[in-house]
Amino acid sequence: MHTQDAGFTPQWLGGWKGMDGRVALLDGSCTLIYAELHDRAIDGVHALREQGLLPGDRVAILLENSWQYVACYFAVLAAGGVVVPLNSAARARDLVTWIPHVGASVVISEPDQAATAAILGALPSVRAAKGLAARSNR
Repeated sequence: MHTQDAGFTPQWLGGWKGMDGRVALLDGSCTLIYAELHDRAIDGVHALREQGLLPGDRVAILLENSWQYVACYFAVLAAGGVVVPLNSAARARDLVTWIPHVGASVVISEPDQAATAAILGALPSVRAAKGLAARSNR
């Protein structure tokens, strides 16, 4: 994990490290404290930047409501991207229309999500962010 912030953590995210074990999220059987959410967001920042995300790039998030969604949301913001939330229950043919309309160049989704393959096949200029939506809760 890349829990070091390399000097680019926004003040609002950096402040989470000092929240003294307070709970940030409850998601089913998963409980994340602020320090853990911070670390997951910073890991996401590193992953996005290593994959070429530039400030201002639009990132479509195609995830169900979960702690992973929240961590990805804050990772995109902290990396300087623009979050484009999409309905994870939408049909692939609709997503293929919406993504170019909103100008997203990156999609974050579950690795096994069927719509992702359709999106990437139909939209060669869009790339999938890798390693951001892992299902592990610890």
